Amino acid sequence: MSVFENKESSFKLFDKGVLQQISPSMISEYKSCGQKSGFRRVIGIRPKTGKRYFAKGGAFDLATEKLFRAKGAGEKLTVDEAVQLALTEYDRRVLEDKTEASAEETKEDRRALTVALPAYWEKLGQYVKVSTDFEPQSEITVTLPSGLKVLSILDVIENVGKKKVRVVDVKTASSQWKDGKAQEETQTDVYPWALSQAATGYSVMGISYHVTEPQKTGANVKAHDVEIRPDRIKKLPVLIQVYGDALSDLYKRGGQAPPCISMWNCGTCDFRRECEEMYGGKRPTFGGNRD
Repeated sequence: MSVFENKESSFKLFDKGVLQQISPSMISEYKSCGQKSGFRRVIGIRPKTGKRYFAKGGAFDLATEKLFRAKGAGEKLTVDEAVQLALTEYDRRVLEDKTEASAEETKEDRRALTVALPAYWEKLGQYVKVSTDFEPQSEITVTLPSGLKVLSILDVIENVGKKKVRVVDVKTASSQWKDGKAQEETQTDVYPWALSQAATGYSVMGISYHVTEPQKTGANVKAHDVEIRPDRIKKLPVLIQVYGDALSDLYKRGGQAPPCISMWNCGTCDFRRECEEMYGGKRPTFGGNRD
């Protein structure tokens, strides 16, 4: 069995069968399908080709990060310059990740970036009051009593009043979020909780998701705000530990997850072939095999 290692360090995710670090994305992944976590986090399998939305979303994130950094530092970076940064980053990701995209799809993604980024910055980005006490893309690690480290990477921390801040999470989406989706995201409680642990002397007010949906002639841009939920945050460390323990158990099982009860679409999963090989056919569920 191979042990997954964080790409940006030699940090081992598991030590003697115990998970050492967890993040909101790992929790969301496990919630969607434990077997995906088994392949990705324990066995160490990676898809051979990248996905378009990762390349496009990553390029958008890099450009907005640069814009927010310049804004917070009082420096000048034009939106046109940020668009060029996004296009360069998109091309890099497509090449390095061997992204599955035809020439026509790549052309469409580049077009979407050139219209979506200015639309986002004009409607929402330029009005964010970037906190000078916290860097964009701030990494915050909180250690639970068990020793499990919880890693959160916050896009932007915004000043919303005297000693009051909130998290701004920038996202791209193929369609605008429906009402209630923001409340369901794993980051909705984890990010404000993590920030409250690090921002001594500040009141954390919640999180604002800035969601941009690229369209043919522009973009549908909307903020989805969620106020901090004290009752949920009070229980959060225990809940995170539950997922940490579940991933540790997954390691001890050799990456083979218990029967799946999620609604994840197996037909479009990157690990469908590996899953079928592991289970000798279709993936078992509590209600029988899924298509």
